[in-house]
Amino acid sequence: MIGRLLLVVLVLIALSNSEAARHKRVPRHDEASKDGVIRVPLHHRMPTLQQREIARTKRANLKHDSPFLQSLSKSMNAAKSEEDLLKLLPAIEQSIGAYPIIPQDDYDDIEYVGTVEIGTPPVLFYVIYDTGSSNLWVPGSKCTDCTTSPGCCNHTKYDSSMSSTYTAVGTPYVLPYGSGTVVGYVSEDNIIMGGLNIKGQQFGESIEEPGDIWAESPFDGLLGMAYPQLSMPPGVVPPFDNLMKQNLLAQPVFSSYLASQGKNTSVLILGGTDSQYYTGNFNFVALSALQPALGYWLISGTDIKSNGTSLGICAYCLLIVDTGTSILTGPPLLVDPLLKSIGTVNPDCSNRDQLPTIAFTLNGVDMTLEPEFYVIYTDDGTGKMTCQLGIESLNPGLPLWILGDPFLRKYYTIFDRGQNQVGFALATQQ
Repeated sequence: MIGRLLLVVLVLIALSNSEAARHKRVPRHDEASKDGVIRVPLHHRMPTLQQREIARTKRANLKHDSPFLQSLSKSMNAAKSEEDLLKLLPAIEQSIGAYPIIPQDDYDDIEYVGTVEIGTPPVLFYVIYDTGSSNLWVPGSKCTDCTTSPGCCNHTKYDSSMSSTYTAVGTPYVLPYGSGTVVGYVSEDNIIMGGLNIKGQQFGESIEEPGDIWAESPFDGLLGMAYPQLSMPPGVVPPFDNLMKQNLLAQPVFSSYLASQGKNTSVLILGGTDSQYYTGNFNFVALSALQPALGYWLISGTDIKSNGTSLGICAYCLLIVDTGTSILTGPPLLVDPLLKSIGTVNPDCSNRDQLPTIAFTLNGVDMTLEPEFYVIYTDDGTGKMTCQLGIESLNPGLPLWILGDPFLRKYYTIFDRGQNQVGFALATQQ
């Protein structure tokens, strides 16, 4: 009897070890710590000058110039308060119906990449954790045309036949980005995000990825961290929403620390904050009343300054807090005075320290940004570093500003779904 019992125990141990081996994951050092938060390392890469120029050209060519949108933009620019903007809500909703406001991020010059795992056994994918979109998608096994979709031929692909937890959905989707279009269909499987196992997550399997950006990118896909309103097709629940629904987080928040260029200490933190990455108190800014219509992490500002002087371009402006945009952007007519106040950035960086300090007034607080943050460094292809201004004009349809990576490198940022607010604290410069 004892011998049989021992044999059963040994068999169970063997089966357990076999199962553990089958589900063994690539080490990421992102498991939950004693404080209950999850740390997901973000890997930094520095885009080349050519990649920056390609992205700059695409952003410059992105225009929505219908008379209706021009008139609406003029009215929004003249708004002096949240109440003024709310009066325009019917027209804004009409614009979304006629000219869908979709993620317009351009990923040619993206800088921060993390990981996610999909399926059983789990397969590791490199993704952009993007607060400017809401979909999770990766290349699917049916994306095989290397001529039209070269990105599918040099990245990891999801194969549903290899996963025991896969469920077919099949709803088609089209995701047009500034970088290129992604076409595919929706599938469902378990995913592991920062060591947390999300059951039944719907995501996109791309079958077409036209555009050189997807072939040249260091990432396989995207993982959107914005609100469900941006999901395409409608009804697909974003991964972070499922983390909340399945009670996998200590708090319904996440936060990000983006290290200065050239350093690999960036991190996405799920379920809370980490005080080693910031100093002082948070400036919490409530989301705009227009946020439900647009789906972005959308806040409002009341001024933009250069060396302490108001530029008169933001009596009440809307800003998207976006980890998926490598620069700062603003509506063409409004951003021009800011660019003029800064002037020329010498490619050899010789005048960087003479450039002005700019500031965005958020919740009555001037959030300053020195040139060491809004001037970005780029490899010119020969190993020599060159300086560029990390602020550009962008016309995505509505007059929206984007607080991208230059701003988020200075300020540790908390994205609070529980209170529908964004908080900024001075990031620790390591």
